[in-house]
Amino acid sequence: MRLRHVMFILVSLFLLQACGKEEEHLQLTEQDIQETVEANFRTDDGGVILEAQQAIKLISLMSFPCDFVKDTTLQWKTQNFNLIQNISWKVFCDDKVVKKIQYEQTGSWQLDRLFLQAASNTLSNLTITQLTNVEHYIVNGDVFREGQNILTRPNSSREFAHSFSLTFQHVAIRKSNYTIASGKATFQITGKVKDGKEFSEKGDIVFHGDQTATILMQGQSYTISWT
Repeated sequence: MRLRHVMFILVSLFLLQACGKEEEHLQLTEQDIQETVEANFRTDDGGVILEAQQAIKLISLMSFPCDFVKDTTLQWKTQNFNLIQNISWKVFCDDKVVKKIQYEQTGSWQLDRLFLQAASNTLSNLTITQLTNVEHYIVNGDVFREGQNILTRPNSSREFAHSFSLTFQHVAIRKSNYTIASGKATFQITGKVKDGKEFSEKGDIVFHGDQTATILMQGQSYTISWT
């Protein structure tokens, strides 16, 4: 009887451990969500900050007659990511003075870096103002990405779908080197682990002007940096 009792306990413990490991594969941890959010932000991962900076770089090389319309396709490719953008923009004037540029893009984003592989469709609609200011352009608008991801850890992997949306709020970008000087944004990430649980998080990001920013999410704050 004692042997049977011991065997029952061992089998029960094994099943509990197996269920615990299975449960881990069915959901994302806080670290998983944070790393996915960061990848969607960082310039060196082809994130949305790069999109905003490259928009400024692109229009800064052009002249802006009123009602000017431009369409082009760009590709940004590194060892980590491949970002393809189909871009259009239009110049709006007031009394023949350039006031704003409406910048739209659709495209695709593929990422392959440590722990995370991603493939998303991209969509953005930005309004760029303060075009005659000596130091900065101002960017407002929305960016959206949606796709499939695989998180790979040393002992596990998780496949999940996700949607990432972000709204830039009065983000100042330097005309001298196209880096962010100040501003903030709000974002939301939602999704579902394959055969597992759904997740949803909201947050804020505050740009410091030195290629770093503070992310506030899940009641916590932490700093990210990019090159």
